[in-house]
Amino acid sequence: MELIERYLQAIGQYLPADSRNDILAELRSELLEQMDARAEEWGRPLDEADVAALLKAHGRPEAIALRYLPQRSLIGPSTFPFYLFTLQRALPLVLIVYALGNAATLMFSPQQGDLAGRIVRAAFGVIPVLFMFWGVVTIVFAGIDYARTKPMARAHLEQWDPWKLPALKPQQTPKQKSFAIRAVELVVHVLWMIYVLLIPAHPFLILGPGAAAFRSKGIYLAPVWHTFFVLLIVMLSVQLLMRIVALRSGEQVLIKPLDLAANCIGIIGIALLTFAPQLIISSSPTADVQQFATINHALILALRLALFFAVFGLISEIWKYLRTPCAHVRGQVAV
Repeated sequence: MELIERYLQAIGQYLPADSRNDILAELRSELLEQMDARAEEWGRPLDEADVAALLKAHGRPEAIALRYLPQRSLIGPSTFPFYLFTLQRALPLVLIVYALGNAATLMFSPQQGDLAGRIVRAAFGVIPVLFMFWGVVTIVFAGIDYARTKPMARAHLEQWDPWKLPALKPQQTPKQKSFAIRAVELVVHVLWMIYVLLIPAHPFLILGPGAAAFRSKGIYLAPVWHTFFVLLIVMLSVQLLMRIVALRSGEQVLIKPLDLAANCIGIIGIALLTFAPQLIISSSPTADVQQFATINHALILALRLALFFAVFGLISEIWKYLRTPCAHVRGQVAV
């Protein structure tokens, strides 16, 4: 049975997620019926060598998966599962590299102004990159498909060994936090929101004694911090909703999207600070303008580094979430 499960696992990696379980159940039933028929015919149970021979006669995993995939003519039927698999696995990596490259350019480029226009141009610039990626992969697999039609290559591909199928991957079930832990997290988050809401009226809560010293020297935060504070409250509100939803086990499917939405809001807030002309200002006529410019530059550079890593983390989380959306949803709904 382990060899059969390894065979089905190899087939399943090429199947669409929404119908994978049904197709594998059908194939499993078909294989078991063939095993029972042979055991009855031979008058003895099948051993592992018999099962391996049955699977080899049944066909290569990718060829079996092809029966359940839409037929294509651009890439031959024997190569199309590999072609589709490569596109699905490599596309997120292409998007991540493109996004990180443009994020680094936006954050560390000396150009100023027209930030919205630069972001729009970068977003539209991904279209020719995707076409180039698709074209290169298609040309490569068209060449592979042509080579597979040669007698020598065909004879080699028809020889495959069921014993070399990948080992079964352990089935991981998502761990669910207890209700008590989720309730404590909700209470702590509410207290944190109250603390943040009190900061504008009581700067001492975050600056300590430095709040009075800054005020005496006429040093204030730039107006962009007010917009950042509003976005911070919105982000905390989304996280609060996420904590409330987490208390209900039947609504776990919403937690990850809410978490990603909160992270997006936080990144937007950091981006506003990153591209602001200055973060601190002075109302004192005797203030050292050069010193303030140096401090602002250092703060903005630190924020740009933080933004770069935040964008990288968000893209990685989105990639992980989108790669296994169905399994993610099933695991959470089953809790």
